[in-house]
Amino acid sequence: MGQPQGSSFDAAYIDSLTKQVEGISVCSELQEFMSDVVADLNRQLDALKAQMEALAPIAKLLENPAAELPKIASWIGDFIEGVLKPMYQPHVTMASQIEQTIAAVSKLEAAVVAKAEEIGSCAVTMPSLNQTTSSVQSGSGTTSTPE
Repeated sequence: MGQPQGSSFDAAYIDSLTKQVEGISVCSELQEFMSDVVADLNRQLDALKAQMEALAPIAKLLENPAAELPKIASWIGDFIEGVLKPMYQPHVTMASQIEQTIAAVSKLEAAVVAKAEEIGSCAVTMPSLNQTTSSVQSGSGTTSTPE
């Protein structure tokens, strides 16, 4: 029940709800239906409000600062803080996730090496993060990774 976040208003959606109401004949079902509908509509409205709030810094930038140097400097600062930094934040998060993944894979490879040695006469070939292969063999105590 509901529309994807950020979609435009769909009158047909409300019409379909109205038709569903016509098919309800028990008061408790009508109450449950309306509670569900209102909860869904509130989620949609909250999502739209959140999107509008996220765009508020951009709205301030739609006014031309004219040729007044202090207004231009303020406009540039607002642009950096309100638009560029939020747009760049996913990059910072992704870089951190990459570092965490590499560290976790290193621990995993060490565990595989230890397990292969424990098993004895065990060779394990693992794909590396850059899609080349990494080989682990027991007895040698080494891991080789083609560059």
